[in-house]
Amino acid sequence: QYQLTFYHNHFLMGLKNLTFSQQLRLFSRLFDCHVLGNPPCNKSRSPLKILSRGIFYSLGMVDALTTFIKSNWDGGQVYSQLDEIRFLK
Repeated sequence: QYQLTFYHNHFLMGLKNLTFSQQLRLFSRLFDCHVLGNPPCNKSRSPLKILSRGIFYSLGMVDALTTFIKSNWDGGQVYSQLDEIRFLK
């Protein structure tokens, strides 16, 4: 749960606050350091651990994208409902 939340939060922060090129740089460095274990993280490089971290990385990205899309969709729906109310008055 911790790893999934860790990646979810990093991806969501990147999606909400960074430009596209900054997002790519953050996500690639996150993968390089936290999944592959390259410095400065210096994590274990056993194939099984890399695979499990890669799975959490992927799930965190999918979860963050889902949250990002749903929040944008819901925000748009609120404005659509308000427009309908104003139109009816």
